Amino acid sequence: MKIRFTSIVLIIVTIIGVLGMISGHRMNYITYHKSLDRVAVTVDGEQLTLRDAAFYITYQENLVEGQAFIYNPQNTGRYWNIHRSGRFVRTEAKQAAMDQMVHDEVFFRLSQQEGIELTEQEESYLANEQQDFWDDYGEKNSDVLGVGRDIFDESMYKIAVAQKYQALMAAAEEREFEEYSVSGEAYEELLLEHSYEINEDLWGRVHFGSITVPH
Repeated sequence: MKIRFTSIVLIIVTIIGVLGMISGHRMNYITYHKSLDRVAVTVDGEQLTLRDAAFYITYQENLVEGQAFIYNPQNTGRYWNIHRSGRFVRTEAKQAAMDQMVHDEVFFRLSQQEGIELTEQEESYLANEQQDFWDDYGEKNSDVLGVGRDIFDESMYKIAVAQKYQALMAAAEEREFEEYSVSGEAYEELLLEHSYEINEDLWGRVHFGSITVPH
């Protein structure tokens, strides 16, 4: 009886400890707009800050929030906490944002080495895309993130150039464009030639799914 009582006490203490760790972790989330200059990831020696990540966070959070609304219009937060494929939707979306930022930085840097630029027509198309994004997501999230339109526009410019180079590389290698996308086999091979290091301590404290959407 004494042994059983001791076991129960140990279990309770363990549960309290775990809950305490979880609570402590939640309380340790960063205030995004106060941390913009902190480095989130380094790609081939180039440091990308949380300011650079603002577009990716805005895009990915709103993409998933749209899916969450379809899943449960009355409580979109439930979708973010679904566990699928071994991970929570929130964790999966956060990783997707980081993976895309690394991908685009790799291709943008390669494009600059080759002197790739946008044509007038491509710049005109991009300008429309930038305006649409600002109207849909940027303006209302600017204060929350602590960045202005120039940051969103700059990120979208780099993405446009990166995608152009991705298309050129795919054509040169006689492969499909998607093969050089984040989950593509060709990109995974290419990534082995580059280096990147995520600042896990900082990135782990980014409360993804609760920055530009209300959860």
